[in-house]
Amino acid sequence: MSKQKVCKEAQTKSELYTVLGNGWVSIEEDQPKSRQRVYVVCENARCGGGVIRFQTMAEYIPYMKVKEEDYMGYEHQYDGDYNEEEDEYYTPQGFYEWQSESEMHWKISAKITH
Repeated sequence: MSKQKVCKEAQTKSELYTVLGNGWVSIEEDQPKSRQRVYVVCENARCGGGVIRFQTMAEYIPYMKVKEEDYMGYEHQYDGDYNEEEDEYYTPQGFYEWQSESEMHWKISAKITH
């Protein structure tokens, strides 16, 4: 069976990514493990219509899993999600751009597609 025919018969995006052998996983279907470094594709709306896409390395932070003091810089202290029982702030859930030179990780505001 040709690759083109197999692609047409794939039932889900996940199956299609497996068929294509590229390792991409749709964000709608699954999330990476906590602090796992991944390559992401992001989309921003373009002024005047359309979309601008870009790729970057990022880490995924799940809800209430990574303490703010362990991940965020001091200038963002107390900006995270607060856990009253533990009296701790946690890094807000989302993807953070991974910087190999500096240790500052900025939250990605663009839509992550995969």
